[in-house]
Amino acid sequence: MKRTKVCALFCFLTVLAAGCFAVACDEDHTHDYQAEVTAPTCTEQGYTTYTCPEDGDSYVGNYVPALGHAPAEAVRENESAATCVLAGSYDSVIYCSRCGEELSREKVTVDATGHSPAAAVRENETAATCVLAGSYDSVVYCAVCGEELSRETVTVEASGHAWDEGTVKTEATCAQAGEVVYTCTLCGETRTESVPRKEHTPGGGPTCTEPQICVFCGTVLSSAKGHTVETVAATEATCTERGNTAGTRCSVCGEVLSGLEPIPAKGHTMVDNVCTVCNAISMSAITVGSGSTVAVHDPSVVVAYADAFGNTYAEAGEGRQKVYFLFGTQLSNAYSYDMESWVTFTPTFYEEGTTTVSTNHAKIFKTAAAWSGYTDAATIKGNLWAPDIIYNPAMEKWCLYYSMSGDSSNFRSSVFLMTADNITGPYEFDGFVVFSGFAPADKGSGAGLDDYKAVTGDTDGSELGRYVNSENKWNNNYGVSCIDPAVLYDEAGDLWMFYGSWSGGIFLLKLDDETGLRDTSRTYGSGGQPIYDTDEKTALREDPYLGIHVAGGWYVSGEGPYVEYIDGYYYLFLSYGFYSPDGGYNMRVFRAENITGDYVDPDGTWAVYDGDLLNYGSDVSHGLSFMQNYKWSWWTGPASIAQGHNSVLTDDGNVYLVYHIKYDDGSVQHNVEVHRLVEGKEGGWYLVAPFQKSEHDRIVTDAEEADLAGGWSILTHTPIADYKGYAYNTDQAAVFNADGTLSGAYTGTWTIDGQYITIKTDEAGTFEGVLMEQQIEGMESEVVTYTFT
Repeated sequence: MKRTKVCALFCFLTVLAAGCFAVACDEDHTHDYQAEVTAPTCTEQGYTTYTCPEDGDSYVGNYVPALGHAPAEAVRENESAATCVLAGSYDSVIYCSRCGEELSREKVTVDATGHSPAAAVRENETAATCVLAGSYDSVVYCAVCGEELSRETVTVEASGHAWDEGTVKTEATCAQAGEVVYTCTLCGETRTESVPRKEHTPGGGPTCTEPQICVFCGTVLSSAKGHTVETVAATEATCTERGNTAGTRCSVCGEVLSGLEPIPAKGHTMVDNVCTVCNAISMSAITVGSGSTVAVHDPSVVVAYADAFGNTYAEAGEGRQKVYFLFGTQLSNAYSYDMESWVTFTPTFYEEGTTTVSTNHAKIFKTAAAWSGYTDAATIKGNLWAPDIIYNPAMEKWCLYYSMSGDSSNFRSSVFLMTADNITGPYEFDGFVVFSGFAPADKGSGAGLDDYKAVTGDTDGSELGRYVNSENKWNNNYGVSCIDPAVLYDEAGDLWMFYGSWSGGIFLLKLDDETGLRDTSRTYGSGGQPIYDTDEKTALREDPYLGIHVAGGWYVSGEGPYVEYIDGYYYLFLSYGFYSPDGGYNMRVFRAENITGDYVDPDGTWAVYDGDLLNYGSDVSHGLSFMQNYKWSWWTGPASIAQGHNSVLTDDGNVYLVYHIKYDDGSVQHNVEVHRLVEGKEGGWYLVAPFQKSEHDRIVTDAEEADLAGGWSILTHTPIADYKGYAYNTDQAAVFNADGTLSGAYTGTWTIDGQYITIKTDEAGTFEGVLMEQQIEGMESEVVTYTFT
């Protein structure tokens, strides 16, 4: 049973694989065939042979047709390459890819390639010369086989001579022609050319006495012209210039023909250092009492250099002496050689439109006074306020900026320019810079309103309303009074003018360096309208006519602007209060990195106001206060009060404050003082030396604690509330103890650090100061001082 089952299973599988039957060979044996496959070829069929391994019985079946040949890609055999002139050939043969039998063979002919011409070459070359042509064969060969393909004879033209610049053989003159020999640089051949005879070369002249001749041969070309006689009147000698008698001279060559004998200069007739004839000032060294002061109100200081004849220059030079000049209100002026001792003088002026030197103020200041409505000479002089002076190199003039103050009913003030070649004059009227009081239009007509319209373009006056108050007058809360000019060049070389006073405040205008007047190309405001601060909405920043608003406003006090550039900052000096002895007048300081502002004090407070405020007396909320009314205990005279309207001078590395002071004696007397400014330890703010300038001023950098221990007089400039009663500060006695403590009027501590001293008091707070050595006015001895902030 088992065997039968196995055989039956095998037979079943065989039937599936070979499609054959299991055949019984006898009753108990079944064939177990095994298949052997013979694969078909390209030409023979395939088949399967079935064999029984037990008895060898077999048969063939399952035939498969022959595959047929599979042609491969044709290949080249028996190849003969083509040349430039001969054809080539090859057999194109196809083989079966399975059996390799050759299936076909075809003979293929390849055309000749033809010649490949190379670049032409030169053969048989004969070079051309300056006069003979050359030639060469231009030959083309086949680049493959080298066969000559063409040959052409080419002719090269003769190069021609290359002549040099020539050598002069014979120089041409006025009398004969010349010769130049040229040589060919290629072959050396030469040729000679003739140079035409020269024309005569005229020398100078002819003059009145000398003929004109040829400079080469001396031939006379033109005869002497002879003199042209003119009659010359006698000229009277002046103080510095010689004169001459009458006579004649040649108007062409200037030769004196008769007369014109020189008359020596007369020399100055000096009375109190001023010539009574020509008004020149004696700048020779004079004997002046030590510390002689001078009454110049609102002093503006400037340096000039003078020669022995009274001529002044902006620059130092040989034979010139440095002189300090003051220009002040109502034509008050002075000069000094050391800013310690002063001599008064009066500059000279031309009557307007003439060259007549005069003291008639009505004729000198005719146009400037007309805007303010003044015709009387005394009134005109009385309203000539607070000038400033500067030398303008572009104009080569001393530029004196004056203000003509209008009265309080109309504020018709102006700033105008006068110019001179010499700082002492004569000065002549040059033009207006800026006006106030030009509104309302029915009251402000004239030069000021015309200038406003020309500058702003507001030709119909439609924007004048901001300059008019509720009483139909000049709005002095907004509009400025055009006085107190201060002019300077900024670090970029541009010319600017600060001006203004109580009322609208202090403004800034750019000036034209070529004229010294307003630069009308510089505009202000926005679209013809003023600009206000974005935070402090009522604080004016710019006005289309008045310019940049740098300080004040709202009729807050503040006048006498002066700006000095020192060590990276523009310092703005102002005077708060009223200028009378009982007006609480005192100086304040602000500074800015740019000339246009913003100007702020050490606390960062802006100099511009956004509303009314009493900013003097006991109020020191705006600006660094330099000093208040004061008197040293040893003074036998009056107290120093109402100091102000200062200017500043940087001279030989030192900075000086120049201002006027008044007194508590009931008089209106005023005098000039000069104090050195020294830089404080913190922040670079400047402090005022306690005593007036002298040759003994010195910063003390080498002091020891032992040097400073002992008694001191300390004067603190506290705000003066009772300024109308002439109240003032005075010094108090304090002791600097060797252990660094204070006793006496103040208790606390003191320390020094080089030139700086710090005092911490229990009573008045902490002070940072600078140590100086100074001479007290009226005393021979020198003392160590300090100044604090």
